[in-house]
Amino acid sequence: MTQSARKRFHWGLVVFYITLLYSTLPLAPWLYSRIAGLSAGSFGIYLNVLILSIGISLSGYLPLVRIEKRPWPYLWLIGIAIGYGLFLATVELPSERIHFLEYGVLGWLLMNALSHDYNSHALLLVAALMIVILGFVDEGIQWVLPNRFFELRDVGMNTAGGLLGILLMRFVIPAKM
Repeated sequence: MTQSARKRFHWGLVVFYITLLYSTLPLAPWLYSRIAGLSAGSFGIYLNVLILSIGISLSGYLPLVRIEKRPWPYLWLIGIAIGYGLFLATVELPSERIHFLEYGVLGWLLMNALSHDYNSHALLLVAALMIVILGFVDEGIQWVLPNRFFELRDVGMNTAGGLLGILLMRFVIPAKM
């Protein structure tokens, strides 16, 4: 795949993902209640198992796929895992945990897309600014929806989740250009 095609593909993923996030905002409360009902109250446990599985997969990525011998990516992975763990342990609602993780994925996707045009510090800065802006847009959409509301705390959660995804992409799983 050419550099130009790769760049279009990465930005296409970002646009698709943001569209998916924003278009499901009106349905999210209904969807969360249905999932919670189907899981007989175990939705939080299933979500924790999923998060743990992702963490275990990432911890296997460094030594097995990337064959990383330097300690820094492992230390970053441990720090990021602790950040996610501390945050997720303090959040009671599974729906908020999902939203936090969604923005982690968005940070990862943005790093891939932006890595075609920016490097190092500029890449981190632009990705972080985009996460903050997209978090405000998300909450702005919720402000106009009848069954949702704007909460500055959620913008902070979106930003924190996105920043951890950005750090993961920058220091543990570098974007391939």
